[in-house]
Amino acid sequence: MFEKYQPPHSYGSSGGALSLTGLESMSAAEKTARIIAVANDMAASIIYIAKQAEAGNLTNSQMSPIYNFIDSILGLERSQTKSLMRELDKQGSRIALMEKQHSRDIEELTKCAMETITQMKVRIAQLEKSSTA
Repeated sequence: MFEKYQPPHSYGSSGGALSLTGLESMSAAEKTARIIAVANDMAASIIYIAKQAEAGNLTNSQMSPIYNFIDSILGLERSQTKSLMRELDKQGSRIALMEKQHSRDIEELTKCAMETITQMKVRIAQLEKSSTA
């Protein structure tokens, strides 16, 4: 499920993957290894608890903390998804406004170019007329 945890060295007597004390002083590799260990322990624990519940060894009341834990994770995921969707909507609106402005700018530039071309044609005609006279 997750990467297999292989500690680069011993973490002392506090040991155990669930101990995150001293995280701020660990190297990036040690932090990654420690978090992988915690994730593996959490996944293994949840799977084991689910199997025990399925076997009838745990009551719904005893499972309540796990259900609450999973619900809080799912709630956080839903909240994050909603937040990301709102941000995407905002960005979509900004892009639509930029596209509209870009179209107006192109239209204005085209109009200016056409006016300039018309003025140049008039000037060319005047120059040709004066050079033949």
